[in-house]
Amino acid sequence: MQRAGTITTLREDHRPLAVRQLPLHRSVAIALFVTLLIRGLVIGLVSLLGLLQPDGGILGALYEFVRLINNLNYAIALPLGIIFVIWAQRTEEASITLETLNNLFRNRSAVIGMVVIGLMFVVGDFAPVIATHDPTLTMIGQPGETGRLPSKPPCITLFGCTEPQHFLGLDLNARDLFSRIVFGAQTSLRVGIASVTFAILIGTLLGLVSGYAGGLVDNIIMRLMDVLLAFPSLLLAITIVTIQGPGLENALLAIAIVSIPVYARLVRASVLSVKELEFVTAERALGAPHGRILFSQILPNTLTPLIVQGTLGIGTAVIEAAALSFIGLGAQPPTAEWGQMLSEGRNYVFTAPHLVFFPGFAIMLTVLGFNLLGDGLRDALDPRLNRN
Repeated sequence: MQRAGTITTLREDHRPLAVRQLPLHRSVAIALFVTLLIRGLVIGLVSLLGLLQPDGGILGALYEFVRLINNLNYAIALPLGIIFVIWAQRTEEASITLETLNNLFRNRSAVIGMVVIGLMFVVGDFAPVIATHDPTLTMIGQPGETGRLPSKPPCITLFGCTEPQHFLGLDLNARDLFSRIVFGAQTSLRVGIASVTFAILIGTLLGLVSGYAGGLVDNIIMRLMDVLLAFPSLLLAITIVTIQGPGLENALLAIAIVSIPVYARLVRASVLSVKELEFVTAERALGAPHGRILFSQILPNTLTPLIVQGTLGIGTAVIEAAALSFIGLGAQPPTAEWGQMLSEGRNYVFTAPHLVFFPGFAIMLTVLGFNLLGDGLRDALDPRLNRN
């Protein structure tokens, strides 16, 4: 297996500059991975800002700017990924990040997870192009459609079907199931990424303050987190959505709220182990302000477990969103959402199994992808598990 090599060149001022040289296929893979990271970040930001419903001011301008980037999507994310790889290979300070990503691509499980997640991103982003029909359009009364249309089984011309083609069949309302699953990828990824982003932002802030301040502040914050953890997460999410009212935005908010204690306690544990180290003590002795110590010294050293848990948490959020939609508290008809599709077809498992198999398989595949990537990130970010 090829490894990253290091060669030394000279700048114009004759000082040595380390240049990381990666194989072409590895450079392309890292660029695509960074592209997905940027794409996921934009999805999270635009969803969170959309919850705030900004109608003007700085927040409104930021929302419009992020929406513009979201619309341009890969036209911005892909060049940024390429620029990152070029910059990282020519910058000595970025060698650790580059080596970490290189280690990540040596993990087969992580590579499989990235391929699955990348596929889901592409399907969701290009759903209007990939889908064969309007996901809300019923086929009843459409030209060429004959026979009993509700819950019609898959019909593929390549396999000898002479009727209008529907790759995964029709649902109980005679809508194209393939198109609804494709558009459902948009919904599930948006809820999963946005809810985890919100939970990480709030949970990280609470964990930093709690672990660094200690004493009464620590006790108050952690006891509040313990109260939230005392309830089963799905039951608490159901309670929040019931109070706020059913809907995708309220489901997203509920999933984020019940996830906050996990990240708060994780960050607090990291802060407690880092804040007594020598470099933090030295900063404190030099009179550095608390904000600088927290965000420039302690926070970067808490990111590793946070990144891993966040990646795994997206898969959990996708399942919880599907569960809320399954019981009618999440996405509302006619929105295409995988959990809602399972709910509609749950009574037809034996007579029309395609109604539950394909949405269930989509949920399983997405969650599996994030779990595999999370395990790979844990191995790549742990220096004890890295092998040169």
